[in-house]
Amino acid sequence: MDKVAALMMLLLFLSVFQAQAAPIRPVGPVTIEGTIQEVRWYPEKFVKGTPGMSGSAGKDRTFPARYVIRLTDLDLRGPVQGNAAKFERTGGATVMLNRKADDQFLKKGMRIIVFHYREQGDEGGTWTSFDRLEVVNASRSVQ
Repeated sequence: MDKVAALMMLLLFLSVFQAQAAPIRPVGPVTIEGTIQEVRWYPEKFVKGTPGMSGSAGKDRTFPARYVIRLTDLDLRGPVQGNAAKFERTGGATVMLNRKADDQFLKKGMRIIVFHYREQGDEGGTWTSFDRLEVVNASRSVQ
């Protein structure tokens, strides 16, 4: 009987643990200036939900096409809100910038400013947004 009770307790624990979403600590909005050290582009991706999972992991979702860039030599502007302080601790930032096409707009070595970058999500994924991106000392900007 002790084995049955232990198994029941384990199943109860796992069902309670699984029912709780695990949100990530939000970032921003924060304006970030930095130099691109690494740049990768990923196309839009559909992910099927996992039955029984909570939060967005349990639902079908589509991640937008995006650049994932690593910035160094950071300058954070304005108040640092949410978990944006993580950028100060690491001396660098990995940010995801939604972009429909791999147009080679961003290149290693560019100095850019990302205005009002925001990041949120949970165990099912991370969603980001920003108001504007500007290449320093250039007239091109992206919205």
